[in-house]
Amino acid sequence: EGEPMWPEEAVTLPEAVRAYTWNGAFASFEEHIKGSLEPGKVGDVVVFETDLSAAQPTEIGQVRVDYTVADGHVVYTRAGAA
Repeated sequence: EGEPMWPEEAVTLPEAVRAYTWNGAFASFEEHIKGSLEPGKVGDVVVFETDLSAAQPTEIGQVRVDYTVADGHVVYTRAGAA
């Protein structure tokens, strides 16, 4: 119905990104090789069509992925991506 459920349990965008990146690497004892973009680490990256922080929270789920880079190679390009 458009109303948030349990808003007291909501996380910020930076907290959500960290949960999917660094925290995941830490949980698997791999934070020394992945989880953040630093020299010498695995650099898998997703490029979105817009800045997620500029999107309304209710619209983030509709933001499209333009590119995905894995293991140093572009493995996905959305048709029509700039």
